[in-house]
Amino acid sequence: MPSLCEWSERSFMLEMKPKNELAALYVDCPPVTIKQEQNSENTNGSDFDKITEVVRVGDHYLELTEEEVIDDEAVYRKDSGISSNCESCSRYYAFIEDVSLDPKTLSCFTWMDQNRLFMCRIKAVTEGQYLRPKTNARIEKEILSFVDINEFVDDFKDEEKYIFCNECNSQIYVAKPSTEIAIMPSDKFLEESSSSFDFYCRTACSGHAFDTEKAYKQHEEKLKEFLPSTNKIVLSCSYLLVYKDDIDEKYISPGETKQNVLCCSKCLVEIGYNMTQYHNCYKFYHSAVTFTSKSMMLTKNINRPRNFIEYKFETTERYFAYLLLSQSENDGTSKVVVKSLEGKPHMFIWIYEPYVVMTSGSLKKKEDTSNDDESDHVKSFAALKVMYKIFDSDMAIYDSKAQGCDPSAGTLEMPQNACLKFMELLLINSHAFPPSFRLLGQFCVSFLKLNNIRQ
Repeated sequence: MPSLCEWSERSFMLEMKPKNELAALYVDCPPVTIKQEQNSENTNGSDFDKITEVVRVGDHYLELTEEEVIDDEAVYRKDSGISSNCESCSRYYAFIEDVSLDPKTLSCFTWMDQNRLFMCRIKAVTEGQYLRPKTNARIEKEILSFVDINEFVDDFKDEEKYIFCNECNSQIYVAKPSTEIAIMPSDKFLEESSSSFDFYCRTACSGHAFDTEKAYKQHEEKLKEFLPSTNKIVLSCSYLLVYKDDIDEKYISPGETKQNVLCCSKCLVEIGYNMTQYHNCYKFYHSAVTFTSKSMMLTKNINRPRNFIEYKFETTERYFAYLLLSQSENDGTSKVVVKSLEGKPHMFIWIYEPYVVMTSGSLKKKEDTSNDDESDHVKSFAALKVMYKIFDSDMAIYDSKAQGCDPSAGTLEMPQNACLKFMELLLINSHAFPPSFRLLGQFCVSFLKLNNIRQ
């Protein structure tokens, strides 16, 4: 699940976009009603008659100060926005480690919701570099290049490998150390190879002058290299291919509406399907099953990966970002409908900011932190910003987007429980935004954290 907290009292967010010269800064400034009431009830003629809130910005820090104004008629300074005759009551602070801010560029001050959400623009630089625009394809490539999939095979080739159901942890398959693991060139390799335009041209258009039988044999031999067989499994970034006869039928059961859909026999959740074109091939999704090794299961180090997704992508959030970008790139669109394996639509997702850098956190009270305490330190992260729409049972039937009436939208299929986890993740991340920014028309706004992707 995401590591960010829900937007709350004295939260802040800094959002940097490659094409924007200035970053947007949002700070929650809660009203100081208690002190105001105390001042109004003060009949002893105290000098303190007004409380003001001040947002200060430094090179690497943000500060929210509640200050009591002694002299209400004093001249206000333009640089700070407060009177020179003020006494600080409370200070809330955050240190941004990897972003440099230029206080001289502060501009566009405004209250976004009348009196609480403060917003301004400021020049921000991440780790000494300005942001550059990135395409979906480039971000997908950078996610995949984080850890080479071959490293997983090399590190655990002499161990037993296991496949478990994510929902009930039931064992589905055990691979012996002698079991061969082939690496799929890409997630769509089998689909693209079966309809290769180059193969069609050589065998059909030039069939009279070309040995088509030899070409078919070469094509089949090439495909066999990436198809499972006895004591051989095929590993891809988003799924596993296992030979049908190597799976005990007691561990799986057919789907309710589609017989080729595979469900866990214990908890009956979708975990994959029997491929139509290759009947002896079972396809299991990493989002529904856990692919792990013996040493991974026995490790007690919390910083060590415990399954393939953690090894390759670090987090499930980053894995979902890869799936979304990959499908978007394959379909040549930024819109994707997420469906279960049985065809039920769950979400419509629109990638409208493929690459932003965000910093989010809460301002901590200054008295509670020391110079050596890093609890008030925050770091920025790269993110994939999306808009999404969730379909309930009625919308799944009547909504035009759910029914595939939008020709510009692609389709991303995954097991139903994975769809629900994806949905939950986006909903939780939406709550990291200020409340007034969570909706845009009929869509909700969210993001997928890309962690330490290169900027």
